[in-house]
Amino acid sequence: MEDEMERGVLKKLPVYYAATTLISLLVFPMLVRNPFTAVFMGGDAEKYEEFLRERIPFVIDIMIRLLTPDDNTSN
Repeated sequence: MEDEMERGVLKKLPVYYAATTLISLLVFPMLVRNPFTAVFMGGDAEKYEEFLRERIPFVIDIMIRLLTPDDNTSN
């Protein structure tokens, strides 16, 4: 990953930023499953499962945006 950053393929940032971002995007929804389901989905576990399925492209998009170099980033 660091080699890709050096070559400008990925945005240059500490690898632990990317790792902790990905981990938090994946783990946090699991940690708050019960209260989130109760508060925002009326206790409907299937709605929460649907939310998790819908979230997959959202997480992918966030990671792509995080790692894609832009014109304002010095690589």
